[in-house]
Amino acid sequence: VSRARLKRASSPAYFRAMGIAIHQVYGLTETCGTNGHWATDPDGEHRWTLLDGVELAADDSLGDGWSAVRVRSPAAFSGYLGGGGPVDGWVETGDVGRIVDGALEVRGRLARMHTTPGGEKVLIDEVEAALRAVTGRPAFVGVDGGGQLVALVEGWEPDHARAVGDAAA
Repeated sequence: VSRARLKRASSPAYFRAMGIAIHQVYGLTETCGTNGHWATDPDGEHRWTLLDGVELAADDSLGDGWSAVRVRSPAAFSGYLGGGGPVDGWVETGDVGRIVDGALEVRGRLARMHTTPGGEKVLIDEVEAALRAVTGRPAFVGVDGGGQLVALVEGWEPDHARAVGDAAA
């Protein structure tokens, strides 16, 4: 059981070779668990399937095709103790995603998205991953008092700055 989607390139092939069918699910507590799942068919292709009665919405509200993902399900809760909950039956998932060819693609968590002073929307986890990929070292990203992203990278060296610049270009 995992909360993260398995990597397409390795895990399904590994399990398929052992004759094990993999069903990766997407869901949240407020909708009583699973809303849909990715399944690997015998040819190794991933397919996305929503459960009966479940709807997903992702409307490009964050730009570049990405949005806050919402789900409507007959199993959705009616609200939180003390107030708040679904609006017109739609539950905010807290995920950043998009729907491509009918399949949900989750990019990250809305709580980890930052809008820069210039208006660019950035997922902090993606910045950290890019820094780790370039430097091979741990990286932590935060936001300073002026709204700028700042990074702490273990063992930062001048060559890393050039590599990050080349990767961003």
